[in-house]
Amino acid sequence: MDKGLNENEALLIKKILKSKNIIISQSRIKDTLKKIVSSQKVFPLTQQRALLIRLLQIFQNTNKKEIIILDELKKDEKLPATFIFGVLAQDWTGMSNSILGIINQICKNVLFIKAFTVETDKNRIGIVIVSFTIETKIEYDQFNKNSKQLINFIKEASRGSISKTLFLEDETIKFEIHNDIVNYISKTYPDPELIDLIGEDSEVLKFISSRSSQYLKERKIRDLSELIVSNYKYIKQIRSGKHEEILKIKNFETKKENLTGITFFCKQISITIEDFLKTLNFIVPGNSIKHHKSFVTTDGILIYRIEIVDRKGKPLDKKLIKTIEYNLEKLILSSIEKKFSQVKSIGGFEHFARAILPFLMLELKKTNITQVFINANKKSDFSLETKLIIVSFEKKGRNLIKILSALEKIEGLEITSSLPPKIYNKNVQIDIIKLNINLSEFKSFDDVFYNIKITLSNFYGDIRDFDQGFREFDMRILSELMVLLNNIDNTLIRDIYFNFDEVYRIEIPFNLLKDCIVLCSDTIKLISRENKLKYIIKHLNGEDCDKTILCISYLNSKNSLNKLLKNFKKKKVYFTRVTWDHRVYYIIVASDNNKQLNEDFIQSLYG
Repeated sequence: MDKGLNENEALLIKKILKSKNIIISQSRIKDTLKKIVSSQKVFPLTQQRALLIRLLQIFQNTNKKEIIILDELKKDEKLPATFIFGVLAQDWTGMSNSILGIINQICKNVLFIKAFTVETDKNRIGIVIVSFTIETKIEYDQFNKNSKQLINFIKEASRGSISKTLFLEDETIKFEIHNDIVNYISKTYPDPELIDLIGEDSEVLKFISSRSSQYLKERKIRDLSELIVSNYKYIKQIRSGKHEEILKIKNFETKKENLTGITFFCKQISITIEDFLKTLNFIVPGNSIKHHKSFVTTDGILIYRIEIVDRKGKPLDKKLIKTIEYNLEKLILSSIEKKFSQVKSIGGFEHFARAILPFLMLELKKTNITQVFINANKKSDFSLETKLIIVSFEKKGRNLIKILSALEKIEGLEITSSLPPKIYNKNVQIDIIKLNINLSEFKSFDDVFYNIKITLSNFYGDIRDFDQGFREFDMRILSELMVLLNNIDNTLIRDIYFNFDEVYRIEIPFNLLKDCIVLCSDTIKLISRENKLKYIIKHLNGEDCDKTILCISYLNSKNSLNKLLKNFKKKKVYFTRVTWDHRVYYIIVASDNNKQLNEDFIQSLYG
């Protein structure tokens, strides 16, 4: 048991405090320090000293570079349980913070920590001792299960001190930039609504943490701040329904060069990043992307940011910026049509019926909500021919004639034909109605869908349109992929996923889709190590599957598709193209007479 201070120690402390203009009696000093000693009951001073001596003795006897001791005090199986933890290693900047962070990740209830350095004959070592308690049986069992992982993390943290010092310097730079941005926004934008940008778990913090120090250092605080504020405002406008999509283009200076920044906001899947980049490449051939980043908010709003220069390394001129804005608006307006034309391009209405109707019936059974799909056939500047497919549970007394009459009362909509209802699986009804839509009577495609859904809901109850069901289904698959493939860049997973055709994403087995992403990611990693290769072919045969997956990459994409597909004339092939770090990757899913490709054929592709 610790006895506290003797008279001489108390007198010395009293003199030190007096020199700091703090007048206090020796008895008061003793009482105060007793409280501190009392607060360490969970890890008494004698236990601390014993642990320190054990660490130093092991170090002197073994000369190990790192020594870690983990013990449970009083192993009497009573809870809460107290653990003590000691680490001795070559001292590095931020050693105690690193260890504290690792322990917090495992048990999150550190009660005591003490850290200092000791000079030896050869070098300087750091020592950190910690204690923490485990409250419940579940936590206790989980901690014992994870204790080896904890020790391994600490071992890794105790190595490579130079790199860790650089990392901490990197974080210091980010911290300073964060504070500068917060100050700039506070002074420049007094709007009280913008408090969310600079508080705890703020947009500024998320922005800073998701970008490299190099990126942040090269840009002006003003430009970074204005980007964060505009992102916040435009996301809010999309969320409120004020705009469906927003495109912003602005030239700006960095410390090294002048760039054009393009930021695009829209509802997720309204338009793919691949379509965005294709349009941009058409307008600005030979452009060089200096930075790109995409992310999706929790409520499904996509924000895509790229910073580019033209083929001469210059920012885009005003005339070219207007051209980009005009063409991207055209791309947005045609995005709904594009979805349906992709469906038809795979193999006409037969394939469409085979792929989409089972999906709609599955969603009907899962949600108990009538599913509606508007399939666009022909479109001019003034009209749109569509096929309306309604998948519902059969209901007695529902009158198709009344439904047709109600639809035709919508201004700008004409019924051209309808099929008799078809019954599947005894109780699922399919209604197909052909419509002609006068576009001048509607504000947008969404307005068309809204009017049709409101009318149909009077007969079918709650209505969910195909786009909503498809979007939810799509997001469910994407979320599962991101959780399962958490070691792969989320942006890469998204790029690959959305480059696959919508209908193909429904049909392809989940494991096959996962394998396509893994193979492409592995190919990218390999090429980053062996970047002299003109192209590379990697492949794997899907498990329990009659298909082979290949990933083929080209440094120069000119005529690459033509060269590639010549090899697959007699094979059944689906492919998609992904662009990553200025290089083209073709992901190919192929079979030969409903069998996987043979090794001789695959080897011939390497030639």
